[in-house]
Parts: sequence; structure tokens; C-alpha cells
Amino acid sequence: MEYLSVEIQALIVFFSEIVFLFLKTINIKAISNGNVTKAIFSNTGISIAWLIGITISVNSILNGNLLPILAFLVGGAIGTFLAMNKEKTSNKDKVVSLRKVIFSTLRLF
Repeated sequence: MEYLSVEIQALIVFFSEIVFLFLKTINIKAISNGNVTKAIFSNTGISIAWLIGITISVNSILNGNLLPILAFLVGGAIGTFLAMNKEKTSNKDKVVSLRKVIFSTLRLF
């Protein structure tokens, strides 16, 4: 990944993690509902997003670049938030604000 700047790598990881966790949540719900077609297609997207995100992230760890790793964590939190809110239930107590998710993730640093 020497030919991509660290900032571009971070953006790619950020969006791949959003896609990964969004599709992972959709996949789990599809499996629990017995929707085989939706489960297969969401799993294909999960695999592609995972491969992209992990490849760049591992390379960043080996090269000591922290920005893509931070993008990995924040993108994952946002992806989970988006997926959970897509399938909102009537129980509004379980819906967490995006701001709260991001700040709780950033507290890890």
C-alpha cells in the first residue's frame, strides 16, 4: 500500500468498516429470519469489505500508521450504529446517538 497516502488508506478503511458492520448486522438478521438469498448476498459484501479493511489495517500496523487504525475503529462504530438504526424497533430506549458511539470509541485512545 506504499502507493496510497495514509489519509486515503484511512478513508478506504473507514468506509469498508462501515459497510462491513452494516452488512454483518443485516446478515445476522437475515439468517435469524431464514432469508437465505439475503444472507448469501450480504455475506459476499461482508467478505469483500473485510478483505479490504483488514489488508490495509494490518499493513498500517506493520508500518506504524495510526490513522487507518483509528478509522477502522470509528468506521466500525458508525457501521454498527447505522445498521442498528435501520432496523429500529419501537423500543426507543435501545437506540444510541451516533455522537455517543463515536465519543465512547475515541475514549479508547
